[in-house]
Amino acid sequence: MSLLSRLFRRPADPRATLAMPIFPHTNRPDWDCILRTARSYGSHATKIGEFERTPNEHGIVTASIPGGTLGIMHVPMPIPGDELTFPSAAAWHWPDAPEAAREHRAHAACFASSNELTMVELRLLHSRLVAALT
Repeated sequence: MSLLSRLFRRPADPRATLAMPIFPHTNRPDWDCILRTARSYGSHATKIGEFERTPNEHGIVTASIPGGTLGIMHVPMPIPGDELTFPSAAAWHWPDAPEAAREHRAHAACFASSNELTMVELRLLHSRLVAALT
């Protein structure tokens, strides 16, 4: 690789994943319980750092993971408008999704991003976090 190639090489794009679980209540999650549960799934989940809490009305937490960050933002209000109409109708594995989508009262934005973990590792870690949240 030439000197110019090394100087102008783009850094590797981090891998990222996002989920927005919905809830029938507006109760803020128990962050400590979520962290313990997510870590109990093993593998890379044991490498989740401590949650850093951001004081605000929504309850935002972040934690370090190998090569990146994961985070959750609790939003004590429904996802607006009809944004869930198509996804809930297409959820063949969840027959009650349209009704749950109409009746939900809160949601969370859960993200994970890493430039070290493979996409499979990242999605497994993220899925374990979302499972611990729900």
